[in-house]
Amino acid sequence: MFAKIAAGCLLVALVWFTLTCDILSYKSFKRWKAMRDYDHEKSSAGWIENEKWLIDHIASNATENQGFMKPKRFPKIRAFLKQIVDTGMKDWKVFKAKHRKNYASVERELELNDLADLSFSEYKKLNGFRYTGSRVRRSVSYPSSFMEFMKSRLPDAVDWREHGYVTDVKDQGNCGSCWAFSAIGSLEGQYRRRKGNLVTFSEQNLVDCSRKRNYGCDGGSVNAAFQHIMDNRGISAEETYPYKGKQWSCLIGRSKIKMAVTEYVEIPAGDEKALKVAVATMGPISVAIDTDHMGFMLYKEGVFYDKDCSSSLRKLDHAVLVVGYGTDEEFGDYWIVKNSWGNDWGMDGYIKMARNRNNHCGIASEASYPVIL
Repeated sequence: MFAKIAAGCLLVALVWFTLTCDILSYKSFKRWKAMRDYDHEKSSAGWIENEKWLIDHIASNATENQGFMKPKRFPKIRAFLKQIVDTGMKDWKVFKAKHRKNYASVERELELNDLADLSFSEYKKLNGFRYTGSRVRRSVSYPSSFMEFMKSRLPDAVDWREHGYVTDVKDQGNCGSCWAFSAIGSLEGQYRRRKGNLVTFSEQNLVDCSRKRNYGCDGGSVNAAFQHIMDNRGISAEETYPYKGKQWSCLIGRSKIKMAVTEYVEIPAGDEKALKVAVATMGPISVAIDTDHMGFMLYKEGVFYDKDCSSSLRKLDHAVLVVGYGTDEEFGDYWIVKNSWGNDWGMDGYIKMARNRNNHCGIASEASYPVIL
């Protein structure tokens, strides 16, 4: 254990030294990279992978004939690295024994991912969910027929990816359009359920054209997106209206797939059992969560739980898609959540979020799905 930590400290020291230098020659960089690769292969320090990301990030700025300046963002990366390393050096068994019921804070792993060189304020701009505070017209409450399911036994685990209800992970880019991706994800699942085929619909169509309570890359509401699709009796497919990552003028003339979206259903706020019923019986469900936490930003794998994550409606800032649920033998129940930050984030674009932990991060506070005839 101590040898493992010592070897890890040596690697971190090498990274630290380089980041504090303004100029690094290409030859020095190559020598350092070779040492890193050798160490990963021969020593016990392979437990920390984050310096690999950092070195590769540096390499993208290097040229064969000249040194390169330290980017302005390196101090931010360095701060993230310190937090990850400090966390990674803990002895988890001792930590769990000390904190007992709060041990869940170490259920997930962090990494330096593609978001790690953003400041936290830049990161928050990606989280574009806007809580409207009131229902949009033509929403309906939870159907009374669903209450029967509340009394019956539901499957212990569900994953709609295995049944062809979920399209590939998408990337919203530097645009606060999560609301559009969440709404489209739920629509894709319901279209598959009603029509029998999975179609990739256009988030850009919503970003450009849904203007009532939605603000393009500056955020919006999932339910307002459903309302737009209802009012326009359909939406374009991704192939005819591809994603651009910024708001443009609405291309009204683009062909659209007609569908009768008659309403959308709102799950009772804060009720995880009701959300479980909806996921088990209807398919992927749009939800909004609190992601104002570095642990979420740098999530890699495991069951995510943060004691500071809020379930308050006012704290919800990011719209995502629940595509299933399950149980981890060690860390308990979880939701399977599809994000829209590309498949390099988290578990190939997904995150497992703690379930039945007092509506953790507000995952059941603003859940809904569209109804297609």
